[in-house]
Amino acid sequence: MITKPHLKLKTFLNMLPLFYSFIPQKTESLRLIKKYHNKNLLFDFKFIPRYAILFLSIIVWPFWSVVLSVRALKKNGKQVKEKFGKTVLKQFIELLYFSNIHLIMPNHYYNFSLFKKENQKDVSFYLFDGPAQRVFRSINRNLDLSILDDKLKFFEFCQKHKIPTPPIIALFSKGELKYQNNFSKLPESDLIFKLRNGSMSRGLTIWEFIGNNFYRSLNTKEELTQEELINYFIEFSTQEDYILQPRLYDKDGIKELSNSTLSTIRMVTTINRKNEVRELFSIFEIPIPNAPTNIAIPCFIDSAKGILGEVSTPEIENPLYEISQCNIAKYKGKILPDWNECKNIAKLAHLKVGRIPFIGWDICITNEGCMILEGNHGIRLNSHQLPPNQPFGKTEFTQIMSTFI
Repeated sequence: MITKPHLKLKTFLNMLPLFYSFIPQKTESLRLIKKYHNKNLLFDFKFIPRYAILFLSIIVWPFWSVVLSVRALKKNGKQVKEKFGKTVLKQFIELLYFSNIHLIMPNHYYNFSLFKKENQKDVSFYLFDGPAQRVFRSINRNLDLSILDDKLKFFEFCQKHKIPTPPIIALFSKGELKYQNNFSKLPESDLIFKLRNGSMSRGLTIWEFIGNNFYRSLNTKEELTQEELINYFIEFSTQEDYILQPRLYDKDGIKELSNSTLSTIRMVTTINRKNEVRELFSIFEIPIPNAPTNIAIPCFIDSAKGILGEVSTPEIENPLYEISQCNIAKYKGKILPDWNECKNIAKLAHLKVGRIPFIGWDICITNEGCMILEGNHGIRLNSHQLPPNQPFGKTEFTQIMSTFI
């Protein structure tokens, strides 16, 4: 049975992508959605009557959904036919059905394994990233988000409130080097170079210290001396600010789970009007060898005990990296060390940040203890709902989110 909060949220979210700009502005949420789409569409609504554009959008979306469906089918159709026996024609018909009746982007048909009959019954309960981001923008519209957006500010915030987070070695801004936190040179250890205001690992590079004053890029295998590396960082910072941090490694007890890459916990917390913080749900992100740093396999966590549960194994293989190398079977039942500490620092950080309704924390567990890498106010929901986990429309998350709309 669909709850009233779920109906309220689905009414808010499930509209055709181009329709957001034409809804009567009955709430601040819809006003923000209109403003968002005004900036991202190619035409100016000031000079074109609203109803003319509404009529155009009704015409455009069915055709555009065909284009997106063909792209998704070309990428994944053959593999689904070979593995599950569903013909390409049947997939195409279902792609058009879900994208025009349930308003689902065609790529989600494959990401959420909706080509499997058993997964289709809950299709209307999913809260996908695209619409959800518009909700987060709306409920955060009058809040100061700079602490979460600016990594230098976030580090200073964590220092102030004694929240463990990786140190910042240096700031590179407008072609200048500014050492931070009593550093006077680059340490002889592995380093992470990333954008001060970046997200989704954009602009991130890893440099491995190989001895004799040399560092090697794990991205390009280029080798540079410390002086050359500093000049390299300075050149990069002429347009955008970058920060330099030490590379972290998993605690000894979970190194076997990390595939030689730092594994992270994505924990989502919420704060209510009484200033009470609680953890909503968490996943352990399994790194994939040779994959981009922002791509991982979600493994669900029993929040009460910190025990790893079901792994959401992708049904569709990506040709660029080999998921089978992850040895999925070894994760289920493993107990994460320092789990309560992870929850405590996330709750403390949310309490000190203030009234941002939802924050997604990236947390790592090292030999030095748990550390918060960053917090995100625009939470990516898709990975938390992948089968076999439940869609959020069947959990309390929709009820909680509805109170902020």
